[in-house]
Amino acid sequence: MQQVWWAKRNLIFSQRTTVFDTGFKQATVTRGNIRHVVVLMANDKHADAEFWSSQSGIEYHRLPISEPTTVDVYPDDIRKLKKLIKQISTDYAKGAGVWSICYGGRNRSNLFLALLLIESGFSSKDAVALLKHTRKGSFQNKRFEKYLLENEQPTIMKPSLLYVIGYPGSGKTTSVRSALKGLEGRVEDAPFKHTVYADGTVQLGYEREVYGGTDGLSFNVQPKVIAWLPQCTASLVIGEGDRLANNSFFRAVQEQGRWLKLAHIKVSELVALRRIMQRGPTFDPAWIRGRMTKVDNLVAQWGDTIVTIDGSKSIEATAEALTGAIYDK
Repeated sequence: MQQVWWAKRNLIFSQRTTVFDTGFKQATVTRGNIRHVVVLMANDKHADAEFWSSQSGIEYHRLPISEPTTVDVYPDDIRKLKKLIKQISTDYAKGAGVWSICYGGRNRSNLFLALLLIESGFSSKDAVALLKHTRKGSFQNKRFEKYLLENEQPTIMKPSLLYVIGYPGSGKTTSVRSALKGLEGRVEDAPFKHTVYADGTVQLGYEREVYGGTDGLSFNVQPKVIAWLPQCTASLVIGEGDRLANNSFFRAVQEQGRWLKLAHIKVSELVALRRIMQRGPTFDPAWIRGRMTKVDNLVAQWGDTIVTIDGSKSIEATAEALTGAIYDK
């Protein structure tokens, strides 16, 4: 059976690839933007070394590790895995794909990807849960799971940026305002207007009754924000508005090593249009349609970074769900 499991858009695992045909492997590499292939089996005949070593643009890593039966893990294996993860984590943070391979695709490949996710900022609990959700039967070797849950946590939680997207009329500005209600904040003017809250959270832009968040900033603000982000010491930056909701900004955030999460406040077109019309009689249908298409494209392209929030409910319920997305990395 030719099957791989997609833990994230650019993070996959599988059984030994010697059972796959060449076309399937090459198509999977293209789909996942695979840059690193990590083969963890001890038996050389299953390593598929000849194929992977011949693939242009692929870095092939051969790292035989064992499945222990009397201890949770072999410490030397963990050291080797972490050394490799240090080598590839920067590429992964920038969007390069990683394919982890072991004999059955249930244990050693999962251990490696869990350690990579933890290096990226996941808790061990969340990393294990993601992999078990991706493939039922992952971590059949309970010793690996036990080791991860009891011993591994991210050493440094990476700074994150949460950006709220949604159709015009979905309630983005109102929900962000409600989620941050009660926090004292001050507006800084340089190098662009942003709001610093008492808990250290930073919001791009500032509160306005209409066109709040980044939509109150200049049309050419994006290069300034990208240049400023590496100097920002806040562990959490929040953005909302059409101004910076685009692929080039989101890629720049990831390339700087920030953890990117998109909160999609989802409503139907009918609900969005009704809310827009309730605001007043003047609106441009072509502009509305263009913004809706833009949001649909972002959702399709950034699926593994997105948390979906039902925006058809009350503003209180939407804001509560958004608060959870903001503060639950």
